[in-house]
Amino acid sequence: MASSKHDSPLPPDTLDAEYGLTVEELRQNMDLGVTPDNLNYRQLFGLFFGGIFLVLVLILFAMELYRYWDFKTGMAAAVAAEYPDLQRLRAADAQTLGTFGVVDAEQGIYRIPVDSAITLMVDEATR
Repeated sequence: MASSKHDSPLPPDTLDAEYGLTVEELRQNMDLGVTPDNLNYRQLFGLFFGGIFLVLVLILFAMELYRYWDFKTGMAAAVAAEYPDLQRLRAADAQTLGTFGVVDAEQGIYRIPVDSAITLMVDEATR
């Protein structure tokens, strides 16, 4: 009678607690030099697809962050482009509102500074 390399006093149909195999199946695996891989495929696939989902979410977040940054820099450039015109207009308005000048000489219409106009109106109201 030929004996196996791994003789065991247990009957061949007894389950091995560590691997969940019968003793005979365990002997065959060990004779072939392999052990069962008790991989949790459900967990592996869950982690794989969860990782893909996470990468996609990060990519979408990065795209939205770029759009926001691009919008902000575009707005800053637009404001900077309009700023010289706005500054020139404000300077011209300040010149007009703060100095004496002729509006229409033929009709005798003249311009006085706003501060002077306010002072004259207060003086008239207090009389």
